[in-house]
Amino acid sequence: MKIFLYALFFSFYLIFALDEQNPKKTLNDENFKYLEFSFRRNLTIKDTLKPEELIKTLFYNQIYVNIKIGSNKKEIPFYLYLQQYPLVLQSSNVAANQVKGIYNESDSDSYEEIGKKDSFIVDDMSYAILSKDNFYFNNDNIQSLIPFYLSVENYERTHITEGGKMGFKLYSSSAHSEDSNFINNLKKNNIISSYAFSIIYDNKNFDEDTGKLYIGAFPHTIDKKHFIEDYYTSDGANSVSGNIQWGLNFDEVKIGNNIVEKNSNSYFYIEIGFLVGKKAYFNYIKSLFSWNEYFSMNKKCHKANFKINDLETNEILPKLNDEYTVYYCDKDVDIEKLKFGDISFVIKSKNISCEFTNKDLWMEKNGYKYFLVIENEFFNDNWYLGKPFFKKYPMVFDPDNKIIGLYTKSIENNNSNNGTDNSTSSTLVYIIVIIGLVIIVIGLIILLLYCYMKLPRKMRPNELSDDNYDYSNPINNN
Repeated sequence: MKIFLYALFFSFYLIFALDEQNPKKTLNDENFKYLEFSFRRNLTIKDTLKPEELIKTLFYNQIYVNIKIGSNKKEIPFYLYLQQYPLVLQSSNVAANQVKGIYNESDSDSYEEIGKKDSFIVDDMSYAILSKDNFYFNNDNIQSLIPFYLSVENYERTHITEGGKMGFKLYSSSAHSEDSNFINNLKKNNIISSYAFSIIYDNKNFDEDTGKLYIGAFPHTIDKKHFIEDYYTSDGANSVSGNIQWGLNFDEVKIGNNIVEKNSNSYFYIEIGFLVGKKAYFNYIKSLFSWNEYFSMNKKCHKANFKINDLETNEILPKLNDEYTVYYCDKDVDIEKLKFGDISFVIKSKNISCEFTNKDLWMEKNGYKYFLVIENEFFNDNWYLGKPFFKKYPMVFDPDNKIIGLYTKSIENNNSNNGTDNSTSSTLVYIIVIIGLVIIVIGLIILLLYCYMKLPRKMRPNELSDDNYDYSNPINNN
């Protein structure tokens, strides 16, 4: 009986423990509303690309999420832009010299114009119409009319795709309507619980471009198995000319134990594929012996130049539209001997130290090893933190409180690449536990029946005998 009780106790404990570890448990809370998107990138790299062509291709970090729109539920890719404000859809009804979009407003019965055709001077689009249409979320279980700009004409030198743009900037640098901001509309329509959003890659491999976009809640409240609140830290976003920007001010930038910069300003750009370093940083590393040894003496390392002229071209203060230098080395170079990749970004008051090693900041492609920190030849007073930063640290942006957060530690989701969920393995364990319980119960029933059959049989009253009675001599007995 004790064995039976112990087995039941252990089984119930195991089920309870699995339930506690299930990250989907909190989804039953009615006050907990958020959206989860899977992002990815379509990119094919040719082996014949020269270094400057390769780096220019990788400069555009075009990750996107798919959303169904319109009465015909057309699936549209929306590319993520931290430093742009509105939600934009590229129309398919454009002139022949324009980028033809996937979305055709004429095919959707639910499409509606809510504004006149506006012209924009400081923007990618030169003419657009404020519109709205049905957006479908959560496997079509959520339907909502969401405003956006329908772009019908763009400036010649702008980076335009056939899908749409999802802007996350805190404010508009142009005359955009506030109704065109995606997160504001989700909150207004009670689809999400908060304004917070997160951009999280599935793993740290530079060539892997899949991950999650969470809107409406913090990762440690959504996925407690992979994100722990104790590892979350944050600081207030930068204020530039009275406007809050998605950037941080670091007290120190260090290489190893050496302080290279103090009070270093930065901007976060998920839309670019590299880190763009400041002039002070490059001045320091170019003075190192290892730099001169590999770039000047044995010439095992090289540099190449390229130009970006279609990102933020029409902004008031374009930060990315410039000439760049990329540094790369021969395949046989031991990058551990190049010490300038051990970078730390430090905020003392928050005890934040974002650390990168040479392993984090080099990639190997087409026969060369490329340094993922590139140099802006002219606008080099700030750091621009793109894909490598997001790869190393899961990032959180909270527009309501104007803060930027990150997780110093997280547990990578190894199942994310094949599209499976952790609930699959949990379900399998549940089934095994239940089958085990059934077998234990049946075994115990059989054991109890066996023991019962072996017990001595209780004698009936008429079978009782007097041990002093002699049945052979009735006279003596009397």
